[in-house]
Amino acid sequence: MRAFVRFQLPDGTQRDLYPGDIIGRLWSAALHVDDARVSEAHALVSLRGRELQLLALRGRFAVDSTPRSHSRRACESNSRGASLSRS
Repeated sequence: MRAFVRFQLPDGTQRDLYPGDIIGRLWSAALHVDDARVSEAHALVSLRGRELQLLALRGRFAVDSTPRSHSRRACESNSRGASLSRS
């Protein structure tokens, strides 16, 4: 089984991301965010040991409205998923 994290987006859709996936404005990002406040390569899903983490590559991001530069919480497994916003 391949490790993944499921994100719930503001429109209610869900996306599964895997270690090495990028979130940002790049057309090739695994999770493309069309927002000028987000950098081209904004965050990275990283597998650190046995733990998935979300790492900020440029600036910061918010998980459940809390600003962060990295987060294990965004990658915790739960039925609700994580909601992402920009900060």
